[in-house]
Amino acid sequence: MNAFMWRAGVESIFNPIGSGHFPMSLSLLSVRPSAGPGRQPFDRDYSRFQGYYSQLTVAHPLQDPSPKMSEFLDIAFAAQKAGLEVMRPGNRAGDVARAMKDFVEKSGYIFPFRGGHSMGHDLDEPPAIVVEDETILSPGMTIVVHPSVMDEKGGWRFYR
Repeated sequence: MNAFMWRAGVESIFNPIGSGHFPMSLSLLSVRPSAGPGRQPFDRDYSRFQGYYSQLTVAHPLQDPSPKMSEFLDIAFAAQKAGLEVMRPGNRAGDVARAMKDFVEKSGYIFPFRGGHSMGHDLDEPPAIVVEDETILSPGMTIVVHPSVMDEKGGWRFYR
């Protein structure tokens, strides 16, 4: 992937790699890569092209997900869809977060992290996709949307 991006003219690439039971959030896992039951490696590719950043996260399952992880993933996909349905010019960043948070909580789980952020000249820019963010969404904004679904033992932070 890096070779392709360099040939395409990217200005910089940053690739954190890790693994764990809940691999989508660096705060929830040991960054010591490992394999085994319930663990899967993942990597994130952050690249900058013509002064703008992008984010790509890929999980590499070593086995079929457990029923619980499949449930988390299904809820995360549906929560993301709920957030994207309200991501329109004139709505607020907090509206997107509220739609995802409400969906996750109605499913019986918690939504402990922000649901995304903007990205442009930096990897992480305002607005944040949190309920409290009153930023009005406008055409041309680039927003990364990644809901999280957790229970008391951990869960899934979803990037797409």
